[in-house]
Amino acid sequence: NANDVAEEIVVDQGDNLIVVGTSLSSDFPLLNPIQPASGGSSDAFISKISADNQLMFSTYLGGSNSDSGLELALDPNGDFFLTGYSNSSDFPVASTSIPQPPTNPINGNAYATKISGDGSGILFST
Repeated sequence: NANDVAEEIVVDQGDNLIVVGTSLSSDFPLLNPIQPASGGSSDAFISKISADNQLMFSTYLGGSNSDSGLELALDPNGDFFLTGYSNSSDFPVASTSIPQPPTNPINGNAYATKISGDGSGILFST
């Protein structure tokens, strides 16, 4: 119901497409989401689409302010690394070893997030 922008598409070893980008929609197509609802004005998203064009999983990733998904890479195990920026003080994190910097309301903070290849969870996020 709003603008959604794909920033990067990567093809995995099974010829599946993994797409990362930014969604301003409250009704973005989700399947088995890690985050089942939009957290703020915009959220990053990651979606995996099979070689036969079936949605395998799709989720929002963000906090209560504006967040964006910009880059994507795969590791040898098929897990996903996402980077982007966040203006949310409550962006989902999954690391106790790296302290979170204060949110910069003008420029935001960069983030790095690792998501399992099957989309079942966040393995690491700063």
